[in-house]
Amino acid sequence: MGSQLGKTHQLSAGSLREVRREMESSGMMSESLDEIFQCAEEHFTKEPDCVKNNAKMTLHWNGKSLVFVSGRGVCEINVSYKQGSEKPSYNVTSHSLNIFLGRISAGLRVLSLANLEGARRSLDVWEETPKSLKTCFDCAIRGFRKEPACVQENAKLVIHCSRRNLPFISGKGECEISVSYSDGKPVYTVDEPTGEVYLARLGTCPAPLNVSSVVRARNKLESFGVMTQELRGCFEYALEALEEAPKRVQENALMLLDTTRGRMMFKSGKGEITITVFSMNGEFTHDVKMPKTNRPPRK
Repeated sequence: MGSQLGKTHQLSAGSLREVRREMESSGMMSESLDEIFQCAEEHFTKEPDCVKNNAKMTLHWNGKSLVFVSGRGVCEINVSYKQGSEKPSYNVTSHSLNIFLGRISAGLRVLSLANLEGARRSLDVWEETPKSLKTCFDCAIRGFRKEPACVQENAKLVIHCSRRNLPFISGKGECEISVSYSDGKPVYTVDEPTGEVYLARLGTCPAPLNVSSVVRARNKLESFGVMTQELRGCFEYALEALEEAPKRVQENALMLLDTTRGRMMFKSGKGEITITVFSMNGEFTHDVKMPKTNRPPRK
């Protein structure tokens, strides 16, 4: 064991397995070290070639360490037990933008708001990071933050920018989210897999408020096969109310459609005027709330 600790090993999946077998055969393998080896091999095999061929991996346990190096060892990998943790952690420090983006391109990032924000902060480390890439990450964070839980927990978000595809995946990745850069602006689009997901998104991510947008939402629910008599009646009433509303209301309102299937939202302008469509005694009606600044002063 002493010879293994005192030397630097070649970093590869095969070398990790070989050193692990040698320590097992010498009777020096502990349960914690075995789990560290398992963690190291499991994660390292998923790394892109830019990491596999140019990294320094250190396994830490009980005040001891084992070192593995490939290439110039530019990318630092540390595998250890963090205080209070039941499982070993695998941490990678990327010293170049190319390696950082290469790891994301390999699909190694779980999709979560925290991981998107962490990746965005990391981009500020490198001066050469394109502004367009930062802008796309900012757009992804703004959009993903609004998504309902059924999307956040089961989506594949891909940022297409700087000639790279950068995927973040949660669950089975069934809801596809694309963020791209076009004509100097980021574009955030979502392909909902089911009508239930589409309904849930209308409850947290307002669609544009105009007649064509409301009709498009109604037709999409019809095509998904989730349209009910209640929803159909709600949409019909909402369209009538919208067409009859003054232009100043149509261009600056938040329309809420409240049904037993949940709430759907449509927004125009700043959404300062709230229009709520709801059912009362079996009939649809609506309520309009003007912003306080537009209300006449009390006498």
